[in-house]
Amino acid sequence: GKEPEPILEVGAGSGLILKLNLETDKYASITHTKGAIITIHNPEEIPNPEENGFIVSPGYETSISLRQTVVRRLPAPYKDRCLNYKSKANEYSNKNECIRSCVQDHNFEKCRCIDPTLVIKRNKKICNLKNMTKICCLDEVLKYLTYNGPVCDCPLPCNSVHYNEKVSKALLPRTHPGKTSSMKLNVFYSSLERQVYEYRPKFDFPEFLSYLANMLGLWLGLSLVAVFELFEKLLICAKYLAKVRKLCVK
Repeated sequence: GKEPEPILEVGAGSGLILKLNLETDKYASITHTKGAIITIHNPEEIPNPEENGFIVSPGYETSISLRQTVVRRLPAPYKDRCLNYKSKANEYSNKNECIRSCVQDHNFEKCRCIDPTLVIKRNKKICNLKNMTKICCLDEVLKYLTYNGPVCDCPLPCNSVHYNEKVSKALLPRTHPGKTSSMKLNVFYSSLERQVYEYRPKFDFPEFLSYLANMLGLWLGLSLVAVFELFEKLLICAKYLAKVRKLCVK
């Protein structure tokens, strides 16, 4: 519910600076990696670290520079057929959630259970991942969805924000206390400029009507001129033939 803080400066030290203690001594002995998952997202969107996150390691100062890009697309009947996922009438909050829901629907239809690794549709029976038959069935569903084109009807969002993250890191000094379990995170904007890509119709409806009226007027005008010219030539020919007949009668 809190309003986002405005950014008035750029460069390292002007953004968010965090010192994190990852408490790596409490990690289980079977843990393969040590670190934290960071995700940069639009404040109006639900973060998804599993798909959009990246890992930062202890013992380093990690700097993440941002440069914002906004894309505004057009809904149907235009080619993008974008969807406003923020609308209350929409069932899903973003495109990824729509795709996961679609995958789970196919899982349940084919395997009579859902994939527990996809956190959605939890009200249905969950597949037992110790059962090789169920695992193979889930794999077959993913292969089918992968090789049979866009099976799920999940269009792009009408408005999307990207931050074009650039990550760099440097070792913390040896004298830094708790170097093996702590880290420093520095998130900042590299520029206050924002790139906006906005799709617009080639002709708005009033412009289309105006263009159509002009074209019809032009062609109709030319057609009328041609008709009158033809009528004039026919009239001249008729007068000439009448004059010739009179001469022949005499």
